Amino acid sequence: MADENDKKQFNATARNVRMSARKARLVIDLVRGRNAGDAMALLQFVNKRAAPAIRKLIQSAVANAEEHASRTGTAVDADNLVVSVARVDEGARMKRWRPRSRGMANPYTRYTCHLHVSVAAPEWVEEQKKTRPTWAKRRQRVSKDQRLAKRAEKAGSKRAGK
Repeated sequence: MADENDKKQFNATARNVRMSARKARLVIDLVRGRNAGDAMALLQFVNKRAAPAIRKLIQSAVANAEEHASRTGTAVDADNLVVSVARVDEGARMKRWRPRSRGMANPYTRYTCHLHVSVAAPEWVEEQKKTRPTWAKRRQRVSKDQRLAKRAEKAGSKRAGK
């Protein structure tokens, strides 16, 4: 297991945030992969309800990195950190009732979500991309001509085998 002083990725989580996960994903997609300072500057000007919560979360992750560096005596460049993981999960749903006429009530749902952000050094992020397992690697896009050529090659090898 990795040594505590070797830590390269720093996390922050906000749970049960009172907003829809779908709407928070619109904002969190903007900051994934960006420099942490640039992401916080960008979020100041995003006119969405989730922006202040995500900005605060990135600040918390950077503060966690600085605290870890001061506690262990290692060097972490807080100005150079990159948002390596930015994820929104659905939280618990709060079911409520709205009064209607003639003593009736209609149900409605309040949504919550869990926000997860990790910041890391850019070198570490590049290193992790290279060591991804084969099942997690993205497929390379192939042109139609290449697909047809591959299909013809397979068909030719099947005929030769009979």
